[in-house]
Amino acid sequence: MKKLIALILALCTVFLVASCDKNETPQPSQNGGETVDGVEVFKNLYAVSAPTKVVTTQKSVIGTVTLNGGSTLVTGALSNGSAATVYTYKYELLQSIEEGAGEIITPIMTTIEGSREYVEGEGERYDGGAWDPEAGNFAPTPGSIAINLDASKLRDCVYSSGNNIKTLSFSVKKKDVAAVLGSDGISSDVNVVITANEAVITGITISYTETLVPEDEDLLYPDVEITISTVYSYGIEEITLVKN
Repeated sequence: MKKLIALILALCTVFLVASCDKNETPQPSQNGGETVDGVEVFKNLYAVSAPTKVVTTQKSVIGTVTLNGGSTLVTGALSNGSAATVYTYKYELLQSIEEGAGEIITPIMTTIEGSREYVEGEGERYDGGAWDPEAGNFAPTPGSIAINLDASKLRDCVYSSGNNIKTLSFSVKKKDVAAVLGSDGISSDVNVVITANEAVITGITISYTETLVPEDEDLLYPDVEITISTVYSYGIEEITLVKN
């Protein structure tokens, strides 16, 4: 069961503050010239775009049980102007209860939650504890959450532009996920939608569904279907700290 929980949590954090440096030139695409132009538009905006909010939602279906959870990372400033970043998470999990010689009885639902915060002049703290003044800001930097927009690896591309809004949507086959998204932790197709104005990226949505097959020790849960969606926003955020 511990391995199963570790897999679920690993999948939930695949895209959290992931930073890549990928400047490969796209190969000729079968999606059409307009889409290739759109790919180039979005590639050129990454260098000056840093997400200010990252929201991940997760639904896990384990047998007949559905578990929900998610996390939020927000960076910006407090009302007094101090730079700040706050990351919070809360996930529902199943906990197996054993009695006797390892006999497993009905599992119960449990919740894990916590926080990580940074404030300029204070430092960093976890779960509302003491501040570490030596720690720096863990906020995403410009170019973070970069996607390798290699047009030859993007499928079902749709590019649109109008009213100062550009949108590029596409899917990535599981064999190309590591090359496009820089992650080895996903074994399914992924859907991506990117939006921008004339100057910067304004939003990214990455979603996918994984089906896990646990090892023998987890036969109580023969398969697990996990649906994850991560949304990156690029607006101006005012930060509220977690209450102690």
